[in-house]
Order: sequence, then structure tokens, then C-alpha cells
Amino acid sequence: MGKNKVTILVFFLEVFFLPLALLGQVNGLKERDFIQMLRNNHPQVISAELEMEAGRQEIVAAKGAFDPIIAGTANRKLLNGTDYYTKYDIGIRQPISVLGIDIEGGFELNRGTYLNPERNTPVSGLGYLGIRLPLLQGLSIDRRRTDLRLSKLYSEQTQIKNRDVLNKVFLDGLGTYWNWIQARQRVEVLEEVLENNQVVFEGIKVSHLQGDLPAIDTVEAFQQLQRIKLQYNNELIQLQRSYNQFKTYLYGTDVKPFEIAMDAPASGFDEAKILQQEIFQMLVQDSFFDNHPNISFLKNESERLSTLLRWERERLKPRLDLQYNFLADTGLSPLEQTFLNDNYQAGLSLQFPILFRNARAKTEQIKIYSRQNSLNLIDEYNILRNAADATRFRLENTRMQADIALSMNSDAKRLYDAELTRFRLGESSVFLVNTRELQYLQAQNALIDLRMEVILQGYRLLYDLGVLYEIAE
Repeated sequence: MGKNKVTILVFFLEVFFLPLALLGQVNGLKERDFIQMLRNNHPQVISAELEMEAGRQEIVAAKGAFDPIIAGTANRKLLNGTDYYTKYDIGIRQPISVLGIDIEGGFELNRGTYLNPERNTPVSGLGYLGIRLPLLQGLSIDRRRTDLRLSKLYSEQTQIKNRDVLNKVFLDGLGTYWNWIQARQRVEVLEEVLENNQVVFEGIKVSHLQGDLPAIDTVEAFQQLQRIKLQYNNELIQLQRSYNQFKTYLYGTDVKPFEIAMDAPASGFDEAKILQQEIFQMLVQDSFFDNHPNISFLKNESERLSTLLRWERERLKPRLDLQYNFLADTGLSPLEQTFLNDNYQAGLSLQFPILFRNARAKTEQIKIYSRQNSLNLIDEYNILRNAADATRFRLENTRMQADIALSMNSDAKRLYDAELTRFRLGESSVFLVNTRELQYLQAQNALIDLRMEVILQGYRLLYDLGVLYEIAE
């Protein structure tokens, strides 16, 4: 294959495959965009939202117990040409979410030679409309209303879990983001220092060859250059590690991981969302504890246990149900009917276990669980308050340290630059330059670490208060 053909083939491959290589990549990622990425695309967040939808469907399922029910039966017995009986009964029942009432209505038509006399109906059929009403157990609360209340509490629980997942994903994801930024800035500082060291070393080597400086100065300058290179390589390793951890939180709209370049444009420390005044004001409030996911979950559990306890106490009552139906001869006009006189069907049914051991045991169990939940709620309040106070103390002290480090870094930078200028003028030594350089490196890295720590502690405090998820709104 000729050289021209090879060139054409390489060009074709680059043109064809370059869009595929760039697919799923972004050129840069600001913190605000990363937060929205976590909010919209992270698998754990999407899973929590799916669970919220499952919770909403749980309510729909519980409401199904109040759906109208149509039922019908048809029975016939024919033997040796004799119609023993033919019975038809079709009706509709509508449960009502008040007082446990069921409204029933239907049509009944029976005939036959050997039909039980109590099943006799008018020739045109018998219509009926009435209610079924619990007089004791089931009057104030029944299983259907209990299940509906429990389904609503479960739905609320999924919403609480969603907030908790968002808080955790934001805390961990933003931690990896700012660790990545921190590692990048430390590398950038060393790149600047390494470049200065290279210039100093080359200058000392030339001066030595010209006889202006002793050989020992070249050795000292070379050692300093090697130390900076070694530190630079270590920081590159840290950068690669933080970059890999950060990438585990990068997901596109199709919930597939994608890549960004290690040196892609990103937010600086001053652009952190936590430093915005309206968000930073949230850090001084304590009222968020009442809405903290951990507290909300325990309160939700308390309501669930209260609902179950109410139902179990209801089960301690005997079951006494009243059924009353108005009857109507479908062959007569409405004016001819006598609903309130003779045409009705009524009955009572009574049922209760003699010892009520099941309901009594369940009631005592729920009382125990409720007491445990109350203790857990008190304990959780105390844990969260102390955690928030500790984080707030660290944040305030770290901010003060960062202010001091900023001043120290400015002074160290001026001293370092001045020493380099003096060295170029022949008024300083390699030893002094190296000393100023190390002091500058220490001050710069301390400032980077403290500024990053201020951001992380701010987000940690929002997490302790239970409102970190609100930064995405």
C-alpha cells in the first residue's frame, strides 16, 4: 500500500471514529451542572424516584378496596323434564369510606317447582336497595380504611427516602468533585514551581561552567529539582486517584457512564454553590431537624404504628353488623311501592372470639414498638444536633484558618518571588531560594486544602441539617 493510500485511510478512520470517541464525553463540568447531573441521572436517585412512583401506586391499590363491585349468580336444576328451580341474582355493591358502610342494590328473580318458599319473588322479579353497617367493630375504623392510611404513609416514606438518597449522593458526589479540583490545583502549583526550578538549575549550571559558582551549588539545585519532580509525580498519582473516584458519579441522560478529560474546565473554589449567600444562610438555622429525613422517617413510623394500634384496638370489639334492604316489586310503578311499610329485609350478625388473644397480643406488641420508636426519635434528635454543632464548629474554625492561610500564602509568594529576583541579580544563594520555595509550597498547599475543606464542611453541615438536597432546586 502506497504512502498516499495510507494517509487517506488514516484520515478516513479519524473522520469516522472521532465522533464515536467523543460520544458520551463533555468538554468541562461546572459544579452547578454536576449537581444537576447527580439530581437527574444518578442511578440511586432514579431508583429512589421509581420507589416513589411505587408508593403512589400503593395508594391506588388501597383505594381499590372502595371500588364498586358487580356480582351475579345464575343457578338452575332441571330433572326428568321438571324445573326444580331457576334462580337469578345480580347486584352491585359500593363500599363507602365513611363508617365502614356498604351500599348494595340489585335484582333477584327466582322460580321453580321445588323452590324454597323463602326464595319466592314476584313474577317480574324483586329489586332491592340497602346498606350494610357495622355497629361495633369496623364503625370508626376498618381494614380497608387502615390499609388506605398505611399506603399513604408508605408513599410519604418513599418521599423521605428520596430526600435521604439525594442528601447522600450529593455529599459523596460533591466530595469527589472538590477532591478532584484540589488535586488539580496542587498539581498546577507544582508545575509552576517545577518550571522555576528548571530555570534556576539551568542558570546555576551555566554560571558554574563560567566559573562564577562552585559545583556544590549545581548539586544542591539538582537535588531540589529532583525533590520537586518526586513530589510532582506523587501529586499526579493523587490526581489520577481522585479523578477516577470522581468519574464514578458521572452519568448521562441514558444512565450510562461517560468521560471528561482530567484537565477539563471546572469550577474554582470561589464558584462553589455553598458560598452563595442565600445558601450559606441555611447553615445558621436549626429548625431543619424537624424535616430531617431521619426524623421524618421516625415520625412516619410513629404514625404507622398509631394507625395499626387503632385497628388492633378496634378488633377488641365484637363484630355486630346490621343489614337492611328496601324491597320492590319490579312489576309495580314507583307510586305503588310501599318501601317503608312491609317491603324490607333486615338482619343482624354477631361474631367475636371469646378470649381476643390475637388482638390483645398485637396491641401490646405495637405499644412496645411505639415506645421503642419514641426512644429512637429522642436519640436521633440528640445525635443530629450534636453532629451539626460539631460540623458548624469545624466549619467556623476552618474558615478562620483559611483567612490566615490566605495572608500567609500572599507573604510566602512575595518572599519567594523576591528571592528569585535577588538570585538572578546574584544577591542570594541556592539555599535561600530553596527555603523560600518550600515555604511557598507549604503555604500554597495549606491554602488549597483549607479552602477545599471549607466547601466540604459547608456541604457536610447542610447534610447534617438534612437539607443538602435543596441546593439542586
